Amino acid sequence: MTRNSTRAHWLTNEKWYKIVDGKFQLTPEAPPEAKRSFAEWNRPKKMTLKRMLRTIRAFFF
Repeated sequence: MTRNSTRAHWLTNEKWYKIVDGKFQLTPEAPPEAKRSFAEWNRPKKMTLKRMLRTIRAFFF
């Protein structure tokens, strides 16, 4: 498994989510693991100094 595979666990079953107005929503059929995964997926990634410098560098080059 990859490091972020738990972030996308809720996408593994189409019965667990639906798209409403262009945004994902979980259905009541989603198990607790999928709900935790969806919450983790919605949480923004932390911006580390290394990531910020990489983003700035990509902007200029």
